[in-house]
Amino acid sequence: MAAFSEMSAATRQLLLSLIESVPDHANPQVQGYKSKDRVLADCEELIASFRSLTPKVGNLVLNNGDQHTLLNLQGTIPMYVKQTRYNCPVVIWVHIDYPVTPPTTYVSPTSDMQIKPRHMHVDAAGFVYHTYLTQWSAASNLKVLCETLSQVFSKDPPVFAAARSKSSQPATPSSAASSHGSAAGGLLSAAAQQPRPQQPPPPPPAQPSPAERERLELERAERESREQAAREQQATEARERAAREREREAERQRAVEAARAREQEQEELREVQRAIEREKAAEENARLELLGIASSKLQVMLDDFIRRSDEEFEVNRGKQSLLEGNAEKIRQRAAELEREKGKLLVIEEHLGQAEEQMTNWRAAREAKGDRPVEELVGYSDALSRQLFKCVSEDKAIEDALIALDRALGNETVDCKRYLQLVAKYSKQQFFVKELANKIVSKRRQLGVF
Repeated sequence: MAAFSEMSAATRQLLLSLIESVPDHANPQVQGYKSKDRVLADCEELIASFRSLTPKVGNLVLNNGDQHTLLNLQGTIPMYVKQTRYNCPVVIWVHIDYPVTPPTTYVSPTSDMQIKPRHMHVDAAGFVYHTYLTQWSAASNLKVLCETLSQVFSKDPPVFAAARSKSSQPATPSSAASSHGSAAGGLLSAAAQQPRPQQPPPPPPAQPSPAERERLELERAERESREQAAREQQATEARERAAREREREAERQRAVEAARAREQEQEELREVQRAIEREKAAEENARLELLGIASSKLQVMLDDFIRRSDEEFEVNRGKQSLLEGNAEKIRQRAAELEREKGKLLVIEEHLGQAEEQMTNWRAAREAKGDRPVEELVGYSDALSRQLFKCVSEDKAIEDALIALDRALGNETVDCKRYLQLVAKYSKQQFFVKELANKIVSKRRQLGVF
């Protein structure tokens, strides 16, 4: 248990260092993996279940020519054929935005293996297709992927042993054909992959493994079947030759020419059939290759679409947050304006009362026959008259601005018109005040206060 814990700690440290060493594609100065903890947890879980997988960092070339530095796990996953365990070599590439994007998985046969042609889930380049990858979601993980591939490859192995030449005996058509026999008989077991030391004198031949024995038995059965078919074919040909000889003796030259014509027609027919079969095989291979290329391109396009959709979702979510914040500010500002409106209404009411009082007072004074204020004011010189006019105009403008504020509070004037009038009167008041200041300065120079 202590050794396992030490190994787990070492594996975790190695995984962490490899994950942190992968850069971002757009900015190499930034660490690439967005969900580092998720990548670390899924890789640890996978390695704990499949001990032969080793984490590494390498470069993956995509179909569009881009080269990305990614974390990958190389090794073998088990598959069981007729209760015998075999090892299938694989490479699993973990993308930067994992688990949003599914891992890219390849079957990587060794030098003494070949990929099974027209396999349902593996193309000629070793690329793995499966519904678990096409229906990948954030809840998917690497362990379940490898367990699923192990079950699928156990039913239909994607690799088989390549043909191996033997120096002790020449290769025959039967042995060449048997080397491409069933995938179960051609898989390499772990024991068959171990090199054997060479020591003089040579050791006695080692006992074949169960898989090797099964392959030899299949080869022997196929060889015997071919020999039996050859013997039957020879007997049939002998009977046909005897019949033809009897026909030649009975019908002489006419029967010989007819037999030759039939043989020529049959050979032409067989040649046409072989040509048709070759053409069909070539078309099927081309169709499968195009299907693989189209599927890869569609997968890349789907990955790009998903990535762009996620980016747009994040941008829209940020905009939504901003809009919610602005809406809250607008609500607060509206509440403040409502409170200001209440205050202005109160002020308006007080001003109305004061205006009414002043109107009553003025009417009472006029009834008594008092002289108007304008007649009570006298001017000693022209500057005094001009100064009085400026002060009167300044106060009139102030009254006009107060009336505009009251009209805005009563909503009898719109905001645009209010701003235009305020700007106009403010500009006029500025010039009036400036003229009044100049008149006061001039009077001081003349010694008049």
